[in-house]
Amino acid sequence: MKKLALLGIFAMAACGPSVKRIAMEPPQAQLTSKGASVTIRATPKDEKEQTVPDVQLTWSSSEPAVAAVDANGKVTAMKSGKAVITAKAGEISGTAQVNVSIPMSLTLTPPMLNLMAGQSMQLQKTVKDDNGAAVAGQPVMFNSSDANVAAVDNNGMVRAIGAGSAVITARTASLTATSKVTVAMPTFDKIEIKPKGALKLKVGKSEHLTASAMAGGKEVPGVPLKWTSDKPEVATVNAMGEVQAVKKGKATLSATAGDKTEKVAVTVQ
Repeated sequence: MKKLALLGIFAMAACGPSVKRIAMEPPQAQLTSKGASVTIRATPKDEKEQTVPDVQLTWSSSEPAVAAVDANGKVTAMKSGKAVITAKAGEISGTAQVNVSIPMSLTLTPPMLNLMAGQSMQLQKTVKDDNGAAVAGQPVMFNSSDANVAAVDNNGMVRAIGAGSAVITARTASLTATSKVTVAMPTFDKIEIKPKGALKLKVGKSEHLTASAMAGGKEVPGVPLKWTSDKPEVATVNAMGEVQAVKKGKATLSATAGDKTEKVAVTVQ
């Protein structure tokens, strides 16, 4: 009898700890292109939350046409949709949610913009998946064919810089969309620089100039102006009109907008 009891104890010990749950990592996954994959790790746990080794797992997908899974927990995107991935050991199972969103189209609205220099307008991007549903949160990159005409940030905000035409291109994955921008310059008579008159500066000193487009004695807003120096080794000027005296000599600074230019002489002492 004692021998039979000992054999029973040894048999129970040989069975080892039983699986109480299966931990899934990650519990949720997002796949954004056909053929993209993620490997889900399934870890059997006992009642003390200790890992149970050498457990044979069976994997399955609730929607294999959306997300297929192999015997190692590798999930592959097939088409847009949702699937529940299950790892099972006996009667115990763990699940992970997989969302597949495969972008298939990208559009920009409006497809054409007509702006005055200095104006801004937001382009609206729409990404749709292979089911025709909108894809939220899909990153889109923007660029301009001519940033001197129209600049664009990564949110699709277009800013008109100078007269001319430019094409704004949006890209996500292998998809592209475009919007044509035509920029016109506001009408103005001349450019006025303040303070008026020639500048005299000592080496190392600075002076701030302002330039404005004028029409009928009034400032015309929204006209972008460009500052330049014919001798930056003598005096430099930045985009804000900040003049810096570099070394002794003479230089001419110019403020330009469209086909009009106003100049100011600088003497560095």
